[in-house]
Amino acid sequence: MPTTAPSPAERRGGGQFLSQGSTASLTAASLSGNAGQGVLATDSGTAAALNSGNAVTNTLGIGLNAQNGASISCNGPATLGGNTGGNVFGSVSGCQ
Repeated sequence: MPTTAPSPAERRGGGQFLSQGSTASLTAASLSGNAGQGVLATDSGTAAALNSGNAVTNTLGIGLNAQNGASISCNGPATLGGNTGGNVFGSVSGCQ
């Protein structure tokens, strides 16, 4: 399972950042321990789809954050928890 956890040398890292109408589909990804958001989508037409087996945990920001016309959807079970800014914010659907 791919991970976005920070490297030991840097002690910080970002999750997935999408903007300007880009799209992404994640399956069986672990976004954990990030300094910012787990997934941040911004700008109109930008979309992230989380399919089965994803985990967004223990970020120092919001787990799933969609703003300014972007959207994030969960199309399968996802594990969300321990995100200091909350698990979801903005136009996020199907995610618990």
